[in-house]
Amino acid sequence: MGAYDFVADLPRFAPLLDIRRIVSLFYFEFSKHYSFPGERHNFWELVYADRGQIEVLAEDTTFTLKEGELVFHQPNEFHRLWSNGRVAPNVMIVTFVCESPAMAAFAGKIMTTTPAERAALAAIIKEAYGVYRPQLGMVCHDALRLPEPTLGGEQMIYLTLAQLLITLLRAQDRNVAAKPRDPFLSRQYADATVNQVILYLKQHIDAPITLDVLSAALFLSKSSLKARFKAVTGQSIMGYLKALRIAQAKQYIREQNESFTQIALNLGFDSVRYFSTCFKQATGFTPTQYARSVEQDAAVLAGGEPTRDETATAPAPRD
Repeated sequence: MGAYDFVADLPRFAPLLDIRRIVSLFYFEFSKHYSFPGERHNFWELVYADRGQIEVLAEDTTFTLKEGELVFHQPNEFHRLWSNGRVAPNVMIVTFVCESPAMAAFAGKIMTTTPAERAALAAIIKEAYGVYRPQLGMVCHDALRLPEPTLGGEQMIYLTLAQLLITLLRAQDRNVAAKPRDPFLSRQYADATVNQVILYLKQHIDAPITLDVLSAALFLSKSSLKARFKAVTGQSIMGYLKALRIAQAKQYIREQNESFTQIALNLGFDSVRYFSTCFKQATGFTPTQYARSVEQDAAVLAGGEPTRDETATAPAPRD
């Protein structure tokens, strides 16, 4: 008598969402003049406005996707994106194949994300940059795979995207007012004091800030403040402030409303030369190269010709 095959009698697991293939993962820093002529394809597309806002056309409906919101384009739906001429947005796009009936609930839906959902989006991008080269095009392609990708990175992308979609399905009927939010790559910490420091830095990003000023404003000693911030974030307070200012500078450059000199002065840098040095240390670009990279990326995405130095490479998103 043969052994009883217990496993054979178990019911088959039927996933709610079966993501067959992730086609592409992008994180774009658009200029305020960016315009994509539009396309349609036979797979889903998730568009997330991480910073600023982006104008969207879905078939014959036009709307503004605000900071912290995301929208889904269903297969074969014509869609296009463009900046409003005032704000330089940061946008994340994920395209994927999923034929599960549950996906129908996302058609035509604009959703405001929660901190946990933004963290999931950040995790997807972080994993992607451990698996694929940060180049324009279909990043989920063998030709763009890194020689030594992060162990299990691709599977983590699929798992995190599936978890995010299920979370969104569970919450699709929530009524959350859309309001400006910090970019999802900006971390939130369990330590309330550290979050208070970060908030102060953001609110006074254009003002002269010293440890003396900060400790007085938060009623903490300098030594305690420095040690606590470093222990929680792994960064110094002044280093964190510089990173915030560089991130803001990138947006100002893409909006093209001010000269590099004016941007440097507005963000508290002693000189445009020092600003340029800090900018290159943080991004790998000079401000001029970064401005050109934005123009080239927009041209390539719109089907045009490159306009920037071939020696510069597209910037990758950073934590």
